[in-house]
Amino acid sequence: MPPPPNAAPPAVQPPPGQAAPPANVPRFAQPAPPAEKKPNLRGTNPEAVELGRRFIAFGDARFGTQEYADASQRYRKATEAAPRLAEGYFRQGYALIALGRYDAAARVFKRGLGIDPD
Repeated sequence: MPPPPNAAPPAVQPPPGQAAPPANVPRFAQPAPPAEKKPNLRGTNPEAVELGRRFIAFGDARFGTQEYADASQRYRKATEAAPRLAEGYFRQGYALIALGRYDAAARVFKRGLGIDPD
């Protein structure tokens, strides 16, 4: 049997560890419970590293045919997919040198060395 039309909605219980909101505050005005924080794992999970390695392989193929601009873009995609993979930065640096963009290459090499100084 449905509740009568003028019945009050059921009371909402607060999550454990939180106080109940005052009775005179409408539900829509109550603050939302805090969202769970997820760790920032961008580029560190195995799928991202694998994707980064695949972009590096695509870049290597372009570099081998002397398509340096395209190779540089593929290496940049590798660094976007897996920013903790230093190999992408180093290879992008070599492609930038082949294009004569020495300042950009130096910046990329420094970034790669910041991740993996060896």
